[in-house]
Amino acid sequence: MWLEEGLREAHLPTEQPTSCQEARLPQPHEHPRRPGSVEGPPCQGSAPSVRLIWRIRERSAFTRIASDGRRARAGVLWCTYFLDPPDNATPPRVAFAFGRAFGPAVVRNRMRRQLRAMLRSAAFSGQLPPGDYLFGGRPTAAGLSSIELQFDLDQLLGSLRV
Repeated sequence: MWLEEGLREAHLPTEQPTSCQEARLPQPHEHPRRPGSVEGPPCQGSAPSVRLIWRIRERSAFTRIASDGRRARAGVLWCTYFLDPPDNATPPRVAFAFGRAFGPAVVRNRMRRQLRAMLRSAAFSGQLPPGDYLFGGRPTAAGLSSIELQFDLDQLLGSLRV
């Protein structure tokens, strides 16, 4: 019986025939864990933007604004601010205080974006001196057009005492 099973098996060679040409892979696919070429210079395009205003994130800055800051109001906007010395080269730092009474999140975020864009242009033109600023507004500010909001902001920035 042993011989009969041995005779039924086919004899196959273990050597594979040689192919005529090796397959070529692009350089990066040859070693998947390592890049195939050295990274070159960055792509051309516009330079990174220069931030004209910064955000306030530290609790100490908010405490300083609340305790030592001055207050100004114009139209529907208000500002509590603490100015830095004139020789300070840092950009103005801005925060916004729009609570839930102002409106839903969409309205509050739209107001922040509008004011932030207006404040960037004011900082670029030199109307916003270095310091820490906390801006807020009445709920009626949400219904103003951008021209009316810009007018109130210009009045507010003009009333800041240096």
